[in-house]
Amino acid sequence: QTITFSAKDNQDNIATCSSTFRVTDATPPDVTCMEDTVLQVDEHCNAALPGIGSATDNCGANASQEPASETDITVGQTTVRYSAEDDAGNTASCSTVFTVVDNVRPEVSCL
Repeated sequence: QTITFSAKDNQDNIATCSSTFRVTDATPPDVTCMEDTVLQVDEHCNAALPGIGSATDNCGANASQEPASETDITVGQTTVRYSAEDDAGNTASCSTVFTVVDNVRPEVSCL
């Protein structure tokens, strides 16, 4: 954006100059993830991923999680990445490792 400055003295002499200003956003979004977590399997031997993060930005940010929340994962470790990009293209991300365990003993019936 160009702004023109002018000054006028008592003799009606006028001087002007112009300056061009460019506003940029070089600050990435602020992204926060939850701590690494242990999940217990459900009755189907899966665990559903929760939402893991949050993002804020001074110019607005679009955030995503991969794999998405509510995705079923199985026994073992899964790394989930949370990313955000603001309107200026600045990015930030973090990740959480989920360890899914099966601590439920099988049931045995004897006749």
